Amino acid sequence: MRTPAKAVMTLAAIGLAATGCQTGAGGTGPTPSSSPTPSSSGSAAGQAAECVTGDWRTTGATGTAASGSASAEVTGGSGVAVNIQRDGAVRADFSGMQPVTFDLNAAGTNVRGQFWYGGTANGTVRTMEGTWEPIPPMEWGDVRVTVDLTSPVKARPFNDVRLGDYVGDGVGQTGNIVDVQPFLGKGAYECRGDTLVLSPSDDNGLTWTLQRA
Repeated sequence: MRTPAKAVMTLAAIGLAATGCQTGAGGTGPTPSSSPTPSSSGSAAGQAAECVTGDWRTTGATGTAASGSASAEVTGGSGVAVNIQRDGAVRADFSGMQPVTFDLNAAGTNVRGQFWYGGTANGTVRTMEGTWEPIPPMEWGDVRVTVDLTSPVKARPFNDVRLGDYVGDGVGQTGNIVDVQPFLGKGAYECRGDTLVLSPSDDNGLTWTLQRA
């Protein structure tokens, strides 16, 4: 995940200013949208390459960034169960997910923390020549996110919040550190035998590595 200097400083400000602020679960909000660009060929229905179909489990999520005086490293995220059907149907179950940890440094200020998801996400993708293209609609209603800051202060600015609610205010408040379209955002895939790598197509999101279950 690439996190610009401004975003890192935003997250640092949260850590330094947090005084027990916590966003509870519930409520309504915008639903994350993958905003895919239609392919110039192929049908509107999803279709997955044979090498990506089946049951998978994440072994980790990674990302790095560097911008001016800011740098970031993101690791962790194992244990997510992902099923991909030949027709492109994707289901991600976050119930067994281990936290994704982040370590940010901006102008000499270190901010550390972690986040994780709960619930399940469902959607459809189409793969073509290494591309991973989401086909709307995506079902995010059951997905929730928790964000913990562990340094320089301890705080939980988002506690079991619906991903749709987090997208409304959380992205700006936490410097875009959380992938808001896990497994269902536009990107690329690479099959390596029993390993599948899903990477984002732009500066937002994480690179996920999965192993056949």
